[in-house]
Amino acid sequence: MKLYAVLALLLVVPQTAISIQPQEPASKASIEGTVVQAGTAKPIQGARLTFRSNADPPGRTAPGPFAPEPMVSIDTDSQGKFTIRNLDAGAFHMTVAANGYVRQEWPEARLNLTAGQTLKDVVIELTPAGVVYGVIRDETGHPAVDIQVQLLQPRYKFGGQRSFQKARSAATNDRGEYRLYYVTPGRYYLAASSISDRFGLMRLAQDNPNAIQDNFALSYYPGVADFRSARPIEVQPGADSIADLSVHREQFYKIRGHIIDSRTGQPPAAVTVWVESEGLTGDNVLLKSDTTYNAGDGTFEVRDVPPGSYVVRAEFPEGGGPALSGKRARGLTRVTVFDSNVDGVVMNIVAAASISGRLTIEGGELSGIPADFATVRSLPYSQALNPDGTFRIDDVMPGEYQVVTCIAMVTNSAGCIRSTPDFYLKSARFDSTDVLNKPLQFAGATPTPLDIVLSPKPAQIDGTVLNGKQQPAANIQVVLIPDRNRDRSDLYKLGLTDSIGHFTIRGITPGAYKVFAWEA
Repeated sequence: MKLYAVLALLLVVPQTAISIQPQEPASKASIEGTVVQAGTAKPIQGARLTFRSNADPPGRTAPGPFAPEPMVSIDTDSQGKFTIRNLDAGAFHMTVAANGYVRQEWPEARLNLTAGQTLKDVVIELTPAGVVYGVIRDETGHPAVDIQVQLLQPRYKFGGQRSFQKARSAATNDRGEYRLYYVTPGRYYLAASSISDRFGLMRLAQDNPNAIQDNFALSYYPGVADFRSARPIEVQPGADSIADLSVHREQFYKIRGHIIDSRTGQPPAAVTVWVESEGLTGDNVLLKSDTTYNAGDGTFEVRDVPPGSYVVRAEFPEGGGPALSGKRARGLTRVTVFDSNVDGVVMNIVAAASISGRLTIEGGELSGIPADFATVRSLPYSQALNPDGTFRIDDVMPGEYQVVTCIAMVTNSAGCIRSTPDFYLKSARFDSTDVLNKPLQFAGATPTPLDIVLSPKPAQIDGTVLNGKQQPAANIQVVLIPDRNRDRSDLYKLGLTDSIGHFTIRGITPGAYKVFAWEA
């Protein structure tokens, strides 16, 4: 499988304060009802209802699609009842949550209030959450202490790659016991390991000076090393699921080689070396391992590496090493560890360069939108996007890249968290070559511009997912897969059904697709 780095455009719009002027109560709407347990009608005390409106209330200081949504919250009383008043007329998104129950959401299409309307006798049913618990033992049958246990739900990422979504996590106690609670009913896989890096998490348990820190390999329920042999766990509403498994101690190995600065042909005087692996969620995570570097001959050694596939990286420390026009220099190589040490790895330090270009919107200009241009995953550096749409991406290493745009309201170092799907990527050209449907080949410093065009006319799909009983299926992932150009990750879209099985996918590039939905 060919691995691509990703160039991603993040248009980040900062949060803006709002102010709401008081209005006459007569123009307001209200809702009265009860929250109960599904199937029993038992009232739920302390359930929290949250209402969000997309309407622009009078007095908002920052109107427009990127302004924050007004929010109102209320908790149910001892009888499970609630009354919420003084709501503005319009469409609302309602969320209902309670400890021990599955969160329910209602989209704007289901809750549309008119001025002065009182909606009475609303009954909201919440499904009880489940519990997964068990005991983790080693190969001798003894309790495995401080094991990181993860409940995983299969998901699909952009590009059609299968990964896992972390549902719940815990660490075993001195008896090897773990307990995962408040679990949404559904199908899951259970994984356990002493190395929390496999999950991309910080260590869940504190180091105990009186405990032996053993190294246990990643295992899946019911105690297998290969995910393809793992047995799924069906979590039922309000029920306990028992899942015991065995883990096995694993051998650690070393990665050894030498580093050369390609600009001088000599080993660098100082360099930082680290190792990354692909976590269960599909993201790169830093492997906690001991590394040493000898500047005399350029040799390096990485210790305590379990079997797996890794990316070994090297970079001059901040402010160290010879500079080239103010650019950083780095090196990387991919290594697979099986059942022995890996020797003879050669890593060349190469100077980074810049890519300049321009982003335009078809039929309009980009000016006036505050934004950042950032590179994601392998290149976590951000540069400003100018008001006229021009940009410059610094610290780009030679290699193949995929161009992806993401117009985001909220972002982090991994990319979009919440985006507005009002555009789609229509074209991308580098040195007059199409780099939308094939990788961008970057050989180093060049005056060649990257021209990106967004279209403000994306497509949209609405639908409903039913289960085997022809009933609405809630909390089901929907995946949109293109018929052509399946190497383009921007063409893959994800959706999630609401409490009535409805889903909406926006921001779609026009074309032919297939839609899939499944529980796991």
